[in-house]
Amino acid sequence: NLAVNEMFLDSASKRASVVSLAKMLGYVPNSATCAKALVNATITAPTYNPDVVTLPANQPFLTSIDGVSYTFYNTSDVTTVAAGGLYTFNDVELIEGIPLQYSYYIKPGQRYIVPNSNVDLTTLKVKVRETATDDTFIVYTRAETITDLDSNTKSYFVKELDDGLYEVYFGDGVIGFKPTDGNYLTLEYFVSSLEGPNGSNSFSYAGTALLGSGLTVVASTAALGGSSPETVESIKYNAPRLFAAQNRAVTTEDYKSLIYKNFPQADPIVTGK
Repeated sequence: NLAVNEMFLDSASKRASVVSLAKMLGYVPNSATCAKALVNATITAPTYNPDVVTLPANQPFLTSIDGVSYTFYNTSDVTTVAAGGLYTFNDVELIEGIPLQYSYYIKPGQRYIVPNSNVDLTTLKVKVRETATDDTFIVYTRAETITDLDSNTKSYFVKELDDGLYEVYFGDGVIGFKPTDGNYLTLEYFVSSLEGPNGSNSFSYAGTALLGSGLTVVASTAALGGSSPETVESIKYNAPRLFAAQNRAVTTEDYKSLIYKNFPQADPIVTGK
């Protein structure tokens, strides 16, 4: 009975079975997500007075909530100009998590597995170099459908494996570009602390890359959005509905399916006449 139950989405109970059956419907479960916050950061004591100052990407910002410490990072370079002797970076986006990377050589039979649990797939960057020593690389984008792909489209696909891990794979040279054997693949991503950092609103700069004596940080938006991977119950609910919607937004159920897919933390949606 157990074996038969695992063959059908409605009755399956093992996550591996549910994920496999959802894949047949073209559904990839939502990954864990990292909490994000917006802050205003000000340099108050510069050692000299340049016209323009840049806050480099991937600078660490510390916070704690309920006695647990977390590290956030700014996602990109931010530049500002002097105003009244101060340098203020407004609405800098910070993302919580552990930044990691893993590399493979492209070769036949190789599986490209992201070897960590609780990876936020929205942070995954897939970079391919001609060789391991090349400074230049091509960033591949995640393919959600195959309708717009041709033999030159630099895209990748992703699927969930057992134990909450993910596998990256590429096109076959007809649907999506196929990297050349011997190329060097690097996977960069953040591992989330799930819901833990949500609500953090006090940050301090912990980097050393800036001029001056330090950086004053004031949160403009508290951290939110950290979440666990999609549950089995949610996958069983969303997969057939999103398949029926076919990425359209026509009926009420279509809208509900697309909202839950893109905003898994959304409260239950109640519709009525």
